[in-house]
Amino acid sequence: SISQAQFRAFVKDCSLIRGDAATLLQDADTFFARSCHGETRRLQDRGLTFDEWLESIVRMANRKYGSLPNLADRVAEIMTRDIAGGLDMETSRCIRRQLFSESVKMIMQKHGDVLVKLFLHYSR
Repeated sequence: SISQAQFRAFVKDCSLIRGDAATLLQDADTFFARSCHGETRRLQDRGLTFDEWLESIVRMANRKYGSLPNLADRVAEIMTRDIAGGLDMETSRCIRRQLFSESVKMIMQKHGDVLVKLFLHYSR
């Protein structure tokens, strides 16, 4: 899982939210909280699961690129312009290695159908 502090760093490193430092932290915390599901513990005590992290990216894409015609275009834009564009080559290689790991394959096997359905629903 990704802790709230790690999520803040991700948002900052990829410039996913515009504004001063206080706005960035407040908005990152809001996206973190809205994407956090099913736990009664304090948000600071738990992290985002992979699915929740993906949801947070969709939420940020919708907000940052809301002028684009549909959600699929918004997600594509945040992925190419901000997330992939903000990574150095070594970080990018490291992420690719992790994406093709056995643990991620198992997660995608378990949740792949739901992710596809969510994507198709929201990209209309």
